[in-house]
Amino acid sequence: FGERAVARVTTTEFDDWLIGLKRSNRTKNHIIQTARILWDEAVKSKIVDENPIEAIETFANNSQTRDAFLEAELKALFPESLSELTRIYGSLKYAALFLTLSTTGMRLGEALALTWADWQEKSSSKSVLRITKAVKNDLSIGTTKTKTERTAFVTRFASWLLEAWYQESGFADADDLIFPNLSGNPLHRKECAKRFKYALEAVGVDNAGRNLVIHSLRHTYNTLIRPLETVN
Repeated sequence: FGERAVARVTTTEFDDWLIGLKRSNRTKNHIIQTARILWDEAVKSKIVDENPIEAIETFANNSQTRDAFLEAELKALFPESLSELTRIYGSLKYAALFLTLSTTGMRLGEALALTWADWQEKSSSKSVLRITKAVKNDLSIGTTKTKTERTAFVTRFASWLLEAWYQESGFADADDLIFPNLSGNPLHRKECAKRFKYALEAVGVDNAGRNLVIHSLRHTYNTLIRPLETVN
């Protein structure tokens, strides 16, 4: 609500804004809970006489489930050709980013916070990525969602593509982000989502009646690949 005074925000106005917000019901409920706390403090501080958020009902928790990719779709998305990968994603950076997500199961924010120093033993069969931090929605870098550190095995295909991107990247110092924007700062999630949508369209993946998003790569990994790693 920008520079609006707290006392001028009405229940109806806040409710209408929430309904029009393109976010899951779970996220909207978190917003309601947070707003109630803020306005409660405003009441205690005698900035407002009453809390307008108290009258707003929470939404049904119907967060949409992310779908997994089929094996044929993954092969179409990640061909073993640099020219084809560039055609699909527009650059090797995005191709390497999404392949990394697909083959490690890490979250997008974790991948966006990776630096070249986090890629260890890259010339061996034990190539790994250290996951120690994550880029937040406001583009700040903080702890991972679980507040823990871990390592992820990097496949030979992913290592090959990361090396190709490393040779092309203009930010290749140890403390540089692996997947930066043009200024060397963290990429914005919206730009990643846009590129991923274009990639799905480029290879003809049908998203009708499905919810295929970037997080689906992690869901696919956890559903199809991680159980095989456990068995092996």
